[in-house]
Amino acid sequence: MIVSLDEARRERAAARPSAPATQLRSAPRDEAAYAAGILSLDDAMQACVLGALAAADFRRLLQTVTEDWPAELGAAAVTLTLKSHDEAHRFERGGTAALSARKVQRWHEAATAPELRAVHGDHPLFAEGSGVRTAAVVPVTLPEPLGAGLLAIGMREGGALEALGGAERLGFLGAALSRMLGVCLTRSF
Repeated sequence: MIVSLDEARRERAAARPSAPATQLRSAPRDEAAYAAGILSLDDAMQACVLGALAAADFRRLLQTVTEDWPAELGAAAVTLTLKSHDEAHRFERGGTAALSARKVQRWHEAATAPELRAVHGDHPLFAEGSGVRTAAVVPVTLPEPLGAGLLAIGMREGGALEALGGAERLGFLGAALSRMLGVCLTRSF
C-alpha cells in the first residue's frame, strides 16, 4: 500500500479539530516550495563542483571557490583557509591573509563535521567588514603532508544558511573540494 505524504498530512490535520482549513489548503504549496528549493540547491551544489572540476590549477581552483561559489550559493562570501606545517592562509575574493597556523589547526580539529554558526562582529575566517552574520564551517582534509583547512560560507542575514540544506550537502561540497585540492596540490609539486 502506498500512502501519499499529502494524504497522510490531511488525515492527521482532519483528526485534530483545531487545524485551520487554510493549513490544509497550503500544505501542497509548502511541499512544492520545499521541493523547488531543494532542487535549486542541488543545482547550485552541482554547479560549484563542476566549476571546481574545470579548474586547471590551484590558482584557478581558489578563484572558482572564492569568486564563483558565492554567486552560485547566494552567499555574501566564501573563503578557504589552508594550513600546512607552520603556515596558514585565508584565501578570499581579492586576496590572501596570513593566519595563525595553530588557530587554524584547532578550528579544523573542532570542526569534525559541517556546522552552522552565528557570527558576532568580525571573524578571522572572513575579511574585516564582511558583514557576515551566519557562517557554515566545513572541514577540508588534505592528504599528508599537505595539511588541513576550512571552507567557510558566510551570509549577511542571520539564519540564512538553513537554505544550504544542512550538513549532508555541505559535507559533500567539502569532500569534493578536499579531493580537488589534493589533486591540484600534488600536481604542483
